[in-house]
Amino acid sequence: MKKEYPVQQVANWFFGNYCTRKCLENEEQLFECRRKLEEFSEKHSGTIRHGEFLELMQDGLTICILPQDQRTKSISYKEFVQKQGSRRRG
Repeated sequence: MKKEYPVQQVANWFFGNYCTRKCLENEEQLFECRRKLEEFSEKHSGTIRHGEFLELMQDGLTICILPQDQRTKSISYKEFVQKQGSRRRG
């Protein structure tokens, strides 16, 4: 059985591994999503599994404004580093 973690910890994990990789170029959107994730964490102080949180983000929560196909697309660390490099040069 998968372990449950505090909602705040899972929200931080999601932000670092999903939001920052997908919206690297849009700092304003990153701040907005961060604010929404913090609000969600404050309202839900229990524990949750990572997979359950991902399901919530894909199906029920309106935190992410990206289209559904982009929301569920995985971005590898290598792609993220390449995006970061092109952002610094540009």
